[in-house]
Amino acid sequence: MSEGEGKYEEEEEKRALERCKIAAEIAIRAITEECKTIKDTMMEWCPFMGLSPEDVPNDYKEVLKTLTKDTCIDFRAIRRFVMAKAWELMEREKLPFREAIKKGWEYARAECGKLGVTI
Repeated sequence: MSEGEGKYEEEEEKRALERCKIAAEIAIRAITEECKTIKDTMMEWCPFMGLSPEDVPNDYKEVLKTLTKDTCIDFRAIRRFVMAKAWELMEREKLPFREAIKKGWEYARAECGKLGVTI
């Protein structure tokens, strides 16, 4: 492969990644805009986070009270906690879903760190 071909392939990979990011953003926006409630949004996103619809709480406030070391090390429990935190952020701060999930993970990492658990 020539140097020119290698650069072309590298640029094509970058373009493909950018298209992928755009497609993901469109999907996030579509689900968020079409769902009538934050809970409905969470129900549709839970499979992408390794959860089932049963993992979406009826009351996120109750889930936010459950952070323990065990929660931090449990695959499903920590994701459920992050979803609950995101729900709170979407409701209180009117954050978009993607930003709320990101901040939910940041919060969970910080709080679990205080409990001596790195996630």
